[in-house]
Amino acid sequence: MVLTLSNDSQSITVDADGKYNTFPTTVTQATVMYGSTDISVDCEYEITKSTGITGNWNKSNRIYTVTGLSENSGWVEIKATYINTLTVSKRFTVQKNTIGKDGYRST
Repeated sequence: MVLTLSNDSQSITVDADGKYNTFPTTVTQATVMYGSTDISVDCEYEITKSTGITGNWNKSNRIYTVTGLSENSGWVEIKATYINTLTVSKRFTVQKNTIGKDGYRST
């Protein structure tokens, strides 16, 4: 059994103060395969997120949408359970990418 995410990580460009004007579209969709069979709709899901991440889980299409990030980085862990026995999980990470005051990316 394998859990894949449509997006494993995403950077959010912020200004030198760590702020963004509008939070960009930041999503990932979970797909669970058992061999060559897609069992995504047959799984139960549990979502855990780190401090500083806000967002929501759409159970019907298995998409997690991040709507805000107050820390420099964060993650959302998606755990899928099949027939109350098999479990697999994967993390979607989100991090801020700071632009310096002079327009150059800071290190």
